[in-house]
Amino acid sequence: MEIIHRNTWNNRKTSVIVLHEGYALVKVIIYDEEPETAIISNLIVHPTKRNLNYGNELLEAAIKEAKANDCTDIILHTNPKSWIAKWYERHGFKGYYVNNKYEMKYA
Repeated sequence: MEIIHRNTWNNRKTSVIVLHEGYALVKVIIYDEEPETAIISNLIVHPTKRNLNYGNELLEAAIKEAKANDCTDIILHTNPKSWIAKWYERHGFKGYYVNNKYEMKYA
């Protein structure tokens, strides 16, 4: 795991985590107004590198980064009908609606 970017700007802290020579990356965002909450965003694995466990490693790294920043709530947004929602559920996330927007929270 390599954190290629860590920045505090515009009332938020952002960490960009890269794995496997740039073939997989994820952003972890923590806003100053809610320092106990981390948002996992833009989890991406290059199409030629899928099904090689990169996504699992990336999600674990994002959760680890959030916990290292003392976040007690780790959330993400996704389409509840997509295959990725089921994948997140297998990794300990539970889905629910907030203001008509589907959100998943790490349990």
